[in-house]
Amino acid sequence: MEGEDLLVSIIIITYNSGDYVLETLDSVKEQTYQNIELIISDDGSFDDTVTLCEKWLSFNMERFVRTKLLVADQNRGIPANCNNGIKSSSGSIVKLLAGDDVFYNTAIEDCVKLFKTSRFDLLQTNATVFKGALNAPGMKDDWVAARLDRLFFELAPRQQYKVLKYRNFLHAPGVFFNSDIFKKIQFDEDFALIEDYPFWIMAAKGGLRISYSTILTVKYRIHDQSVQYTGKPFASEKKINMLSAILSKYYSDYQYSLSRLNHLCYILLDRMGANVNNKLSRTIYSVLENITRFSVHLYMKWLLWFSSSDSRPITRKSS
Repeated sequence: MEGEDLLVSIIIITYNSGDYVLETLDSVKEQTYQNIELIISDDGSFDDTVTLCEKWLSFNMERFVRTKLLVADQNRGIPANCNNGIKSSSGSIVKLLAGDDVFYNTAIEDCVKLFKTSRFDLLQTNATVFKGALNAPGMKDDWVAARLDRLFFELAPRQQYKVLKYRNFLHAPGVFFNSDIFKKIQFDEDFALIEDYPFWIMAAKGGLRISYSTILTVKYRIHDQSVQYTGKPFASEKKINMLSAILSKYYSDYQYSLSRLNHLCYILLDRMGANVNNKLSRTIYSVLENITRFSVHLYMKWLLWFSSSDSRPITRKSS
């Protein structure tokens, strides 16, 4: 992308986000990069989210090139909420952020620098994972693509599509989008609670490249009110069934694949009562996860072995 000041559309996705949304919005305001369009897309919240956003915008709208608050009259699900926000955006780069997550101050500036130097369709960046209050003591860790998983970002799009049948390699809070891709695909509204995984699959299948940078951009919050919170330490049968529905839609051979066998193992463990946080369960799930990860890693190495060198995407590191 060329141009001194690329317009970045930040779309805040909210649903009953009143406890945390002001922290999210303040982190947007405090960005070192200036040329930002802010869109808040609310999915029919019944708490004080909309009121808080209206008041915050009234005091801070001059900070941005443009602001807009979109409020749905009923809850339609995360993908529909994302699509709604994207339709109202006009930036060259799009960043979707949940209304309980927080940016690092230089996140947009660092990302724009990368987009100016290389062509990206989707760019995965790193994130900090924390629990509860932003500055509270307790669990805090960085999401960084594991060494074995980084081969995924060296694959050509069609190869990435094949591998996504077995694992989701991306962490949605850290993903930035070239706005051009939304002319080709949008979030799949058939799956109301999972917006990211179907989108990665569609993107790769459509020839869009998924790249990776080690820059740290987002603080991802885990809390009990999160839409994705299940109360179980590992993937539940409900979540596995949602993943199975996604993969059945996008892969004709899913029912006869190793991915399906892996999912059946998770369902069996959940039904047996093994989905609890104790030493034995952590060991069992760790073994299952490591077998899957190593097997897929070997598959990716095989794909790379037979691919031509000019099909590999660029992976950028922070300077």
